[in-house]
Amino acid sequence: MRYPLCVVPLALLGWPLVAVGELLPRKPVGPGAAVVPGVPLSAEERAKLKGEVAQLEVDLAKKRGGMHSSQLALLKEAMASNDRAFNFWLDCKKEQDFEMKGKTASDFAEWKRGQIKSTGTNDAFCAGLRLQLHFLMLTVLDSHAESAAQAAEVASGAVAYVESLTAFCEKEEELAKGIIGSIMDTGVRPGEAVTADNLQETLAKVKEASSALGGDVLESIFAKHLQLDGSVKAKRGGTSNAGNIDEIYDRLILPPLRKKQDAAGMGAVWTRRIDQTGRVAKATKVKELEEKYQEVKVPSMKFAMYQDQWGAGQQKQAAAAMMALISANPTHQDSNDWMDALKQLAEGDGPVP
Repeated sequence: MRYPLCVVPLALLGWPLVAVGELLPRKPVGPGAAVVPGVPLSAEERAKLKGEVAQLEVDLAKKRGGMHSSQLALLKEAMASNDRAFNFWLDCKKEQDFEMKGKTASDFAEWKRGQIKSTGTNDAFCAGLRLQLHFLMLTVLDSHAESAAQAAEVASGAVAYVESLTAFCEKEEELAKGIIGSIMDTGVRPGEAVTADNLQETLAKVKEASSALGGDVLESIFAKHLQLDGSVKAKRGGTSNAGNIDEIYDRLILPPLRKKQDAAGMGAVWTRRIDQTGRVAKATKVKELEEKYQEVKVPSMKFAMYQDQWGAGQQKQAAAAMMALISANPTHQDSNDWMDALKQLAEGDGPVP
């Protein structure tokens, strides 16, 4: 049985009558009224709060780890082939650029037909999408990596990723010119940094391929579709740029080896890094870039490698290699910095980052 709604006058309930929109008057605070001042946390309460916050962070990471397992599976499946990557890209575009913007299904169908004829047959573009998916997966895994084993797994995946990126650059000359900008600050003309934007694009496919790798993967359409843009945060010092080879090595691949003081492992990684970046420089087919790379970048990487070897306990060999490198490159732009670093090491001040 339903009862009619009754309206009870507020006055009968003892509530003050106020006009619509008028705030209820506050109880006046007179001179004799007690005012309770804010009480700061005690040392014990602050310590307890810090512990609770730390536990909350751990619990949140576990929850996100469970949430991300299905998303990681989708990324792994999508990066398995060009066709899968392209179809997943279409799904993401449909949601982000059509459904969320109120466009009709017919609008998407018409756009999709055009994309299938153009970018769908562009192997370079689809390969670029696969690389972006691969690196997004690594970024998610790295955000959860806490143990040494997990960090090593991310590093191993990053090594494989950079090799795929290098091989891609060898096929796509213009992309190599864009990627070289992350390896060294130089250009075809003195003072002009090499980027994908300031070089004349000769092939539309290559231009699309370079754009597929550009920017922060956590801001990509894939991350937004999977809602990773808000739930994944790159670690302090971490990288989420799919095209920055130097950052990938310095922040994902080398740290686990430095922590273990694995001199042999670091030597192998640095050798691979020099080889891969050299292949990218060669793939640009710009003589000036290749020469600049050999003159500037290679000696800098070698000195950094010797620093790592010093930190891993091979001090005698590393010192001899540093001295030989400085002697052979007296006019290098970093030669003074190298000398300062070597002096610090000789004085026992420890390795210089």
